[in-house]
Amino acid sequence: MKPLMRIVGAAAILVWGGAASAADYPMATTSEFVNWTGAYFGGFGGYAAGEITADADTAPYDAEYDLNFALGGVEFGYNHQFGQFVVGGEIDISFTDGDTSETLAVGEYESNIDWLATFRLRAGYAWNNLLIYATGGFAAAETDDRFLSGGAEEETTGSRKGWTAGAGFEWAFYDKWSVKGEYLFVDLGDDEAIQDPNGVLPVGFGSSVVEHQYHVGKVGINYHF
Repeated sequence: MKPLMRIVGAAAILVWGGAASAADYPMATTSEFVNWTGAYFGGFGGYAAGEITADADTAPYDAEYDLNFALGGVEFGYNHQFGQFVVGGEIDISFTDGDTSETLAVGEYESNIDWLATFRLRAGYAWNNLLIYATGGFAAAETDDRFLSGGAEEETTGSRKGWTAGAGFEWAFYDKWSVKGEYLFVDLGDDEAIQDPNGVLPVGFGSSVVEHQYHVGKVGINYHF
């Protein structure tokens, strides 16, 4: 329930901010932007605030820690407008080099993320050159999580799959160009770590399941074809 409340709150902030910004500037210079139908391509930058949860078979090896990082990437999408309603899809990929660690009395967890991609549907409402939308779909990322203790380690690495949902606004400001602001909640699910057969982990450790969740804020610019 807490992630849902965060999504609703962030969506309200984005809608309010987008509407206020649009009111301060003139409309796009051509009528082409009144119709959002068509393909677009763009780039973006942003910041992710994440939480990693490691649940081991016994409580002393559990951990919760943060992984925060800047990101940047590219996106491609397509919209179709029906009256003032706009629906479409978007694919994006973000590149980053986020890493963190959490030290426990019994060892240390390390985590990093190399890239994050989403494949989402969008549905929104357009006021001339301002589009407010909700979005949701599939998320994937490349992560590496390790528990280290006395020279032994338990590791899970590779691509993760999960889901994402959020909201945003896009404002067409000149000719074929638009700017956007977006919030996404990303849940990459959980993955069980694989024990190193050559090491000896603490007695009673068993195995651990590591979960990644992120709150992502992005700003970007798009070119519409």
